[in-house]
Amino acid sequence: MRHPQRGPVLSEPVERAVRHSLVLAGDTRLEMHTLRQLGGDVPVALGMPVSYCESHLAQGLRLAELLGDQAAAADLLGRLAIIAASRLQFDLALDYGQRAAAAGRAALDDQALAAGLDGLKAAHGCLGHIDALAAVLGELDPLLRRRGDLFLLQHAVFESAYVLLAAGGWDDAMAAMQSAIEINQRSGYPQWTAFYLAYLGWLARIRGRDGEAVALGRRALGLYQANDHPWCGALACAALGTTLLAGGSRAEAIELLERGHGAVLAPLLGAVERVPWVAALAAALVADGEALGRLGELAQARAVLDRGTALARDHGLAQVLREARTAASLVR
Repeated sequence: MRHPQRGPVLSEPVERAVRHSLVLAGDTRLEMHTLRQLGGDVPVALGMPVSYCESHLAQGLRLAELLGDQAAAADLLGRLAIIAASRLQFDLALDYGQRAAAAGRAALDDQALAAGLDGLKAAHGCLGHIDALAAVLGELDPLLRRRGDLFLLQHAVFESAYVLLAAGGWDDAMAAMQSAIEINQRSGYPQWTAFYLAYLGWLARIRGRDGEAVALGRRALGLYQANDHPWCGALACAALGTTLLAGGSRAEAIELLERGHGAVLAPLLGAVERVPWVAALAAALVADGEALGRLGELAQARAVLDRGTALARDHGLAQVLREARTAASLVR
């Protein structure tokens, strides 16, 4: 299996053609691996909604189960756990993570076990299961070091800071985050440095080190601008914006928070405008309209919500229509 962040995202017509060719050729295993790539981080970095990744991963998982391929199932389930956690579906993330780890063990394959434990780690970390997180990291960290997997290792070392934070070990937590940054500099994925620096700035702020928090936040923002990624950009803008707001720099804080909003929703809107996917476009418009309303941009919010409402109504998207009407009631 190729690394989950390597490999291009196909345009929608090319993707359909590739999938159709694989089905006609009867190459189920290659189709499964293709679906895994379409559920990786590259589509997210290019602005595709996580539901795009989720649907491909779910299809890939069905093929892995059909083939009895436990190693592939561990990888797919681990990624599904991360996607579920990013959508705040923590019960689902934990279920996926536990299944991923079990599949990795059944595969008797270190790469599969690492992928499964990585998914379980994400679920425990988001849920604040500190003892369980520490146990997973105790197994995962040496496994990744032995395999030389710097991509997963940087995240494991960073998330070990959660265990230290829970015990009030501020200095040790900062040291763990710094270690993650050092590993990142060797990993070939520079966009994640902004993510780690943003968290370092957050930690400095809650410790009352306001000047350090602002400096770290500006470094994170600069790195995001050099290495664009929606998740990292949104965090960098939000972390620095919150720090500046607490320090009284209201105008700059608002500008950054609006940019953070755009870092998440603008690529999503652009992607779903390019791909004929009405459900995703309607949902994205509703989310964008609600966010604009909360920022006080009422006229723009109403226009965006009207478009999202029309799409939801015309295409029978009942849940999106309910959300659109709720959001519209806040901006009338």
